[in-house]
Formats: sequence, structure tokens, C-alpha cells
Amino acid sequence: SANLFIDKFQLNNLHLGAFLEGNNAVACLASLVSHFEISGFNVAIANIHEPVLSNFISKGIDHLFTKASEALFLVYEPTVLKCVNHMFETTVRNILNQELQKMLTDLADSAECELTPPACSDKSCD
Repeated sequence: SANLFIDKFQLNNLHLGAFLEGNNAVACLASLVSHFEISGFNVAIANIHEPVLSNFISKGIDHLFTKASEALFLVYEPTVLKCVNHMFETTVRNILNQELQKMLTDLADSAECELTPPACSDKSCD
């Protein structure tokens, strides 16, 4: 889930023609956003494949390391799954929020939007 807050004053004062000028529409929309954040980022991981280790000195060592990693994997898989889910809910979500905020700020800074309609002469507003 996400939260998006738009500056109502800027939205009310945005000239509609700003959206019609080339690639300016996305930048103009970004300039209206006062705050954006991902509030929930839940990931459900059901299973992780067991690691396979190979290409050691001999087949016996391959077999030994593979069996040892399988045993460790079986013991720690539930904990790893919980940690990965928590990592997405916190760390990955925070990184995404920071990067999205930077992107929105950069877009808004590049926007050339008219915030008030141009002045009309008597004949041009008819």
C-alpha cells in the first residue's frame, strides 16, 4: 500500500495547458506531490531452493559440503524466511521510499508548469 499527498493549492492553480506541452505532463504531476511513501511492502516467500555446491577438489568433498549445507539449510530455513519477509517490510521499503522521493523531487525540479493561467486580453478569453 502507498500514501500519496497532493498540494491542493498547486493543483488548483495549475494551468491545464501545462499538461499538453510535450513530455511535461509527468513532471507537472510530480510537482503537485507533496509527499509519497510506500506504507506497506509485504512479501510472502513460501520456499527457498536448497543450495547446491559443486566443483570442489573431489566428488567426496562436493558431497560433504553439499550435505552440510543441506543440514544447515533445513535448520535455518524458517528463520531465514521470516528475516527476508521482515527485511522487505523495513529495509527494502525504506530504500524504495528514499529513491522514489528523489525521483519525484528531480522530476518536480525539472517541471516547467504554469501555476496560474495566463492573463487574457478581451478577445483571447472568449
